[in-house]
Amino acid sequence: MKIISKANLSVDARVSECLKQAMEIYLNQIDNGIISIGLESTFQMHLSKILTYLLDLNTYFADERFSLHLEKKTVIKNHKNYVDISINYRRNTDIREYFVELKFKKKSDMAPDLGNIESYIDIYNLDRHKQTTINVKKCYFIFLTDYEVYTTKSKKGTRKQLPMEDGCLIRKNQKYIVTGKSAKSKTVKYPSGFAFNNDYQIEYNRFDVKNKPYWYFILEI
Repeated sequence: MKIISKANLSVDARVSECLKQAMEIYLNQIDNGIISIGLESTFQMHLSKILTYLLDLNTYFADERFSLHLEKKTVIKNHKNYVDISINYRRNTDIREYFVELKFKKKSDMAPDLGNIESYIDIYNLDRHKQTTINVKKCYFIFLTDYEVYTTKSKKGTRKQLPMEDGCLIRKNQKYIVTGKSAKSKTVKYPSGFAFNNDYQIEYNRFDVKNKPYWYFILEI
């Protein structure tokens, strides 16, 4: 006789697992033609729909509730910041938020330097939200691409200064700063570069969509 384990009732664990499952379902639906790959906004729309359904399925108490909001306006050190997806949880006095930022970079964009810059800005802002924004328990950065160059190590330039290849480690308290003229123009709000409160390990997953490879990673912050 097999004894079936009960569900993990930790709110943090349920959110993390739902995000992981949502990405897998999203890519399988694309592979089977239920939805189209689209743009980054399409990615946000479809993933949030799947995520809402999964969170509903993983609601186990009559007095708890998950809700989801898109493009939530927030503030970091007096600066406006919009979060792609905000997951809100409430059960009696237990109030939690989980922030999710998405990036979808296509090979046709041919701008991996900019992709790394934009990703570091999102990761940096999420790192600060985790430290300073009330009720935020965890944050997530999800990166999706069909451009394999993102997964490989660069020997020079912006992608070396802001590493994001498969297996790289973004180190706690290390300053990451760009020096190129174009890169600096994209980071004028961050003149001192980026420094993080924790180590972040990047590990890509590969998923073939209609025989075309895509890579993604989920960074838990």
